[in-house]
Amino acid sequence: MNKSAARLGWVAICLMLASTVIAAEAPKAPADPLPLVSYASPGQLVKLSGGNNLNIRCIGQGSPTIVLTAGAGEQTLTWRALQSSLSTMARVCAWDRPGFGFSDPIPTLDATHLTDSLEAGVVAARIMPPYLLVGHSLGSFETLMFAFRHPDQVAGIVLIDPAGPFQDARLRRAAPATYAAIDALQTSQVTALKQGKTASDRANFSLLTNMFSGVDSRELMQAWHPLGALPLIVLTAGEPPAIPVSGAAKAQMPALQAAWSDMHDEMARLSTRGTNRLVPQATHNIYLDRPDVVTGAIGEVLGAYRAKADAPRR
Repeated sequence: MNKSAARLGWVAICLMLASTVIAAEAPKAPADPLPLVSYASPGQLVKLSGGNNLNIRCIGQGSPTIVLTAGAGEQTLTWRALQSSLSTMARVCAWDRPGFGFSDPIPTLDATHLTDSLEAGVVAARIMPPYLLVGHSLGSFETLMFAFRHPDQVAGIVLIDPAGPFQDARLRRAAPATYAAIDALQTSQVTALKQGKTASDRANFSLLTNMFSGVDSRELMQAWHPLGALPLIVLTAGEPPAIPVSGAAKAQMPALQAAWSDMHDEMARLSTRGTNRLVPQATHNIYLDRPDVVTGAIGEVLGAYRAKADAPRR
């Protein structure tokens, strides 16, 4: 995979903005990350109904199972350190989207088909509910779509600086000069991928095109509905994006940040228990910059679910 190109689009998709304050409890003790050599081969390849293989890597024990969905252009290796730490709390499974890592490609990587793949994958791998869903960046789309389809199977949700429906239009309205700088990066990225010749280029092109064109947003909004009192935490990066801007683009950055914050607040309001929290000293890659905060938030949601499950019924 063209890693530098993937990361550029990934930065252009989601900008780092602010919301509220963080307070969470970390797991007891972090585990050593899995050896890198482990990622030279699939975790578990499961065959889906269309005949394609999907790669899922699970470690640890305990219910509910934590399901990790990475951002655009990423794969299970992204979660190496975090997955090991989380395995001290519960079973943790990360998966490769079709066309990435060890998963076979499919024709269209939109939110509907990607969520279909995740649904079929956990069934084929015999990963039983309940699930605690964790999504980073563009991974918020499959995470939320799965929760909208199967609210009875979801123990809770943690979204890590997530992408959101129609975010490009919202950012353009809020800060046109700043968005223009971002859009230049996005356009360059998609053009490069369209001209690419590798399977990963084609997968990335489909993934980003469906995001930027609004296909993913329309699909997600068709499924959008309240999630009751489901434990839900949105984590928002506290550091600004590393995008070179000046003049009007720089002056409008606070307005763009406010629009991003509003979008995260809306996601948090999907649940009556939802909250959006600012993570100081963290960029878009919160799971790398502040893994303690991410594991703490997941531990908090996990604890809330287990407390409710253990409570005596009246």
